[in-house]
Amino acid sequence: MKQAFSAILRFETFYHLRRPTFWLIAILFFAIGLTDIVAKAGPGNAFFFVNSPAEIFQVTIWYTIFGILAASAFVAETFVRDSNYRMEALILATPIRKRDYLTTRFIAAFGMTLLAFSTYIPGMLLGTVIPGLNPFALGAFRPEAYVASYVLFVLPNLFLVSAIAFSIASKTRSIIITYAGAIVLVMLYLVSLMLVGVDVIDFELYRIWAMLDPFGFYAFEEKTLTWTVFQHNNLMPSLGGTLLWNRLLWITIAVAGWMWSYHTYSMKVMGKSPVKTKVKTTKSQPININRNYSPAYSPASSLLWQQWINRAWFETNLILRGC
Repeated sequence: MKQAFSAILRFETFYHLRRPTFWLIAILFFAIGLTDIVAKAGPGNAFFFVNSPAEIFQVTIWYTIFGILAASAFVAETFVRDSNYRMEALILATPIRKRDYLTTRFIAAFGMTLLAFSTYIPGMLLGTVIPGLNPFALGAFRPEAYVASYVLFVLPNLFLVSAIAFSIASKTRSIIITYAGAIVLVMLYLVSLMLVGVDVIDFELYRIWAMLDPFGFYAFEEKTLTWTVFQHNNLMPSLGGTLLWNRLLWITIAVAGWMWSYHTYSMKVMGKSPVKTKVKTTKSQPININRNYSPAYSPASSLLWQQWINRAWFETNLILRGC
């Protein structure tokens, strides 16, 4: 088992590292982290530190929302590749176990998602040291803020969206449908943020919304919504209350969803459903045969004899030349 696990994990890892998609996503999130810091630390910002713990937490949540597309790129391609290349029947015919086939591939795809997504951190760090930024918009370097935001939001959120992508890809064997599902999920979440809002929401219902938020945005805002500028620039958001329960709830949902997809996954080749065609029957009609028919042209016997001589001479020449 360990040999199969390590072999599949090594193959999947190097396979994704050789794909342009991995490097494209890694460069994209690096650029997002860099440009976000540079844009916010411009001359007009004199209140909030762009690298404060609260700000790092908030932008990390927003990055993970769009990380849905990155997770779909790796997870969907991993579980649809065999079907697209007509290799699924050959692989499933081997004595590979379901646990090795699915678990190892998912771990590799999830790891590649984290690796490509994590480039936003060096992008943000580089953005804070670029010359020409507003010094009043930069605070002290707080490495614990990056670590805490990564553990609280990046790992659970990307695992959740990876489990969703795995569920869609394993059931449909289609990259297009998986991407469509990811795009719909992003759009629905953004629309819900605009419709519900933060400032106008009923405070009595706020905790319910905070628990139902799969990315933890409302649960985080519950802690920092009433903070002053000084608190926002210096305090580290604590893990507790609604934020803790929100994270535990959605980690449980993600694990349960992945296990359901795992147990319902069929180790059989998905074929096209048979198409029922209607057979049109026609009533047979009698065929009239003219027994007095005579061909319009009948070659003479001399012509047939001449053709036979020519054919015999042709075959004789072939035999003699072959000798």
